[in-house]
Amino acid sequence: MRATYLTQALCELVDVSDKEKHFFLLWNNFVRQTPVLLHDELAARSKEFVKEHADMIQSKHLEDQLLAHLLNMWYEGALKRHDMLEAMDLYHDEAEKLKGAQP
Repeated sequence: MRATYLTQALCELVDVSDKEKHFFLLWNNFVRQTPVLLHDELAARSKEFVKEHADMIQSKHLEDQLLAHLLNMWYEGALKRHDMLEAMDLYHDEAEKLKGAQP
């Protein structure tokens, strides 16, 4: 019930772009399925998210939203700089694999 309310509330925001909404729906669903219990787990979970959702991030052109989210987590001290960079490198690697797999 709470997840539905939060999803609806996010969708109703008027000062957030559709791309931002789509990205945060992906992120929130991921975190809901695999909760981050410890601060130290966030770097690994961010990389898992990238691997699991690279295709959606690429197909919906959400790269900027991913970068902004990682930058925000770094700025707030939730991620270390090298973890943020590794997550983006991982996304680019995954995106290249997906491009290579397309006919």
